[in-house]
Amino acid sequence: MQDGEIIIGDIAFKTRTLLEKCKKDYSKYWDDEETYIIFDEIKEFFPQQNIHFIPISHCAGILHLKK
Repeated sequence: MQDGEIIIGDIAFKTRTLLEKCKKDYSKYWDDEETYIIFDEIKEFFPQQNIHFIPISHCAGILHLKK
């Protein structure tokens, strides 16, 4: 297929700074065994695609990857 898109909704952060702030603010509930999406870091793996981050809350977002 030449064209396509992937949409992922999950616990996700635009930057590592935002993840660290959330981790500090919610340390009582934080799951250190989980791997969380950080948009500014993951977008480097998709240099040829059109990738966007749509924040939904302080700890959730949508990654939209379109070829």
